[in-house]
Amino acid sequence: MTLRRRRSPLRPGFTLVELMVSIAMFALVAVALQSALLLAGKAIPDAKGANVSMLAASRAADQISGELTYALSVTEMTATAVTFTVADRNADGSPETIRYAWSGVAGDPLTRSYNGGTAASVLDDVREFALAFDKNSKKNPPTYTESAETLLYSFNSGLLNSVCDIDSANWYGQYFVPTLPNNAAYWRVTHVRFQAQSHGATLGDTRVQVRTATSGLPTAIVVDQADLQESTLPSSYGWIDSYFTGRTNLDPSAGACVVFRWIKDTDSCDVLAKTVTLALVGGAKLVSTSNSGSSWSGNVLAAMPLYVYGVSATQDADTYTYSLTGVRVSLRTGSDAAARVVLTAPVAGQPQVAGP
Repeated sequence: MTLRRRRSPLRPGFTLVELMVSIAMFALVAVALQSALLLAGKAIPDAKGANVSMLAASRAADQISGELTYALSVTEMTATAVTFTVADRNADGSPETIRYAWSGVAGDPLTRSYNGGTAASVLDDVREFALAFDKNSKKNPPTYTESAETLLYSFNSGLLNSVCDIDSANWYGQYFVPTLPNNAAYWRVTHVRFQAQSHGATLGDTRVQVRTATSGLPTAIVVDQADLQESTLPSSYGWIDSYFTGRTNLDPSAGACVVFRWIKDTDSCDVLAKTVTLALVGGAKLVSTSNSGSSWSGNVLAAMPLYVYGVSATQDADTYTYSLTGVRVSLRTGSDAAARVVLTAPVAGQPQVAGP
């Protein structure tokens, strides 16, 4: 028996054209893959690129902002440093002190110190760190500076003596206009000197009063008063001083009256007056009432020998209180100017700070 070998069917191969087309298509796919890999590689941030620098600066700026928001007080505010306190964090009952600072030398780090400890780097290779502080201002109430006690008014002349007998119905006084600086904000009387004597018995009591005036006559407003006991007076006219301790301030554009008001005894005392002329009085005048102060009249031809001492005050320069509302932070690390980060940190408690 003769054995025959079976011939296997022939498998077709690639033609040269097909091979060339396949190679071309593979080359196109390889080029596309290479481009994709190149683009993907470029998408990966460079360790020294602007994006990485900006991200690092943003983290540092956010940290500063987060702590400044809760500042209780701020003790240092410069273009490159800020020191402030925050609420107690370690349960020791005392606030914590935090300081951020940069030397100003490009490449040096931004540092943070805590409660005076060693400064630790927050951000390396800092090229810019600038702080600007936003403040609110509030005008403080005005303050005044008072002069030393000085003579505000004096009169001690005239032609004839006239007795002002103080009793329950008849009271006397003097209207006067003080001499004040042009910029006086107010004035007040500290003491007056006048001539008085006892009237017979020494049981009388008189009130020496400073009153406001309208149209040169006393009002019912007593701004200060001092007690004058008849028992302390001489039997003939002598100079007497009455002192005032109140601090009622008077209008610098207006005069005032010194009034001798009866308190007790038939006649509480006698006060000396002088008859004068208008030229001698210079605006002052004797005032009197015959109905216990219900109404007053003035006599421009008479005045009491009187010295009025007091103080005047001038207003100080305006002052302001400043509070911190926010801190503007500009920060950059690395050489790329595009990596600069700018933000404003609000300060919730608006602590008082130095101004302006």
